[in-house]
Amino acid sequence: MPRPILAIALIPMLALVACGQPAPTPAADQGLAVQSAESLAQSQARGAYLFYQGVRPLCHACHSLQEGRVIVGPSLAHVGRKGEERLRAVLTQPDAPPAEGFAKGVMPVWVYAKWLTEDQVTDLVHFLLTQQ
Repeated sequence: MPRPILAIALIPMLALVACGQPAPTPAADQGLAVQSAESLAQSQARGAYLFYQGVRPLCHACHSLQEGRVIVGPSLAHVGRKGEERLRAVLTQPDAPPAEGFAKGVMPVWVYAKWLTEDQVTDLVHFLLTQQ
């Protein structure tokens, strides 16, 4: 008979352990989404700074964000449609294929791969993803 009594005694203890962490509420989940959105917006702002002022050579010296406007490299007006993986590769891999119609080796990827931190590449990618 001691076994059923032990089992009955363990049930409340297990319930206390299982309930030790409060379940996330919709408000808590929403708070995380707001925090993530704020972090993403900050990353995009840092990326915009890098695009216009922070990277040498300056991205906007060769790339326009206006549709159809070609300076040296392709317009980046809709580059966000290419996706994060492709944008990251173009910025960090010298052997990544260039945009259609453009020569390989013109974009100084080796400079970006060497001088940009991973966080800066992420910021620049987040900014470029806004170009839909």
